[in-house]
Amino acid sequence: MEDLQKQFSELQAKFVEQSERLRDYTGLLEQAREDQRQALAMAKVVIEQKATAPATVFIQRDRRCPDFSGSTSPGEVSVAEWIASMKAYFQVCKVPEEDQVEVLKQHLKGEAKFTVKLKLESGAKSADEIFLALKEVYGDKTPIGVRLREFYDRRQAAGEKVRAYAYDLQDKLNQLKAQDSTRVPDIDVMLKEQFVIGLRDDTLRREMKKEVKEKPTQTFSALMQAAIDWCEEEEISQDPSSKNQARGAVHVAQAVDPPTALSLQSLHDNIQKIAARQEELFRAMQGASDHQGRPRRPPLKDDEGG
Repeated sequence: MEDLQKQFSELQAKFVEQSERLRDYTGLLEQAREDQRQALAMAKVVIEQKATAPATVFIQRDRRCPDFSGSTSPGEVSVAEWIASMKAYFQVCKVPEEDQVEVLKQHLKGEAKFTVKLKLESGAKSADEIFLALKEVYGDKTPIGVRLREFYDRRQAAGEKVRAYAYDLQDKLNQLKAQDSTRVPDIDVMLKEQFVIGLRDDTLRREMKKEVKEKPTQTFSALMQAAIDWCEEEEISQDPSSKNQARGAVHVAQAVDPPTALSLQSLHDNIQKIAARQEELFRAMQGASDHQGRPRRPPLKDDEGG
């Protein structure tokens, strides 16, 4: 009988100890759940603020403008480049129209300054008057027909990179547009058509024709990049040594997995997953606590008291 009482006391002491430990765990878990809820709320607020906050734009107020003298020496800007630069400056720095004439005069030097003074004897009343006077004297005098022929006759030369060919084609069309914008109703359409026609490689030309047909709204820049990617893939497939290098690169990439930055959205998702796991654990522990807290029924005895 004493042995039974001793065993019962030991079991009772263990039960009390386990109950206290379970209460400690429950308290810690409750605190962890509260911390997770706060972190989840903070992450949600940050994500919402990041999504609704307007982009910050920094305007360079001390931007320097080039001077224009009308000289054709190497390194001197053309009248078209100078006009484009000054218009961009006016727009970015929000220069009032009444101040634009004085700003232009400060950047006119030498012959160009005298040209404006002579052509506008009564004085310039707007920036557009100065631009027009300069274009009449220093503007491109190449006939429109010549510019059109240069554009439509342009073909990719042997050994010329696709990017260089595309940029030169774009430059020729920009020169044409600067002289007569009515000749260029849609820049992207004209560039894409002539770009594909002038490609030197027959297979690439067929692929790009297919690209234009399947993606009619694709921009010229995207089409150019597609052609460049195709050329690079062809170079790799034709170079046997590049295949071994590619295999080695794959093995290295598999062996070394670079760490990726944890975005706020992924942080938000991970916190939710942790909170869900903790909720499951809490319920499981509560269930275990309720189960241990129930009094054990004494075993039934048979008729003989066994």
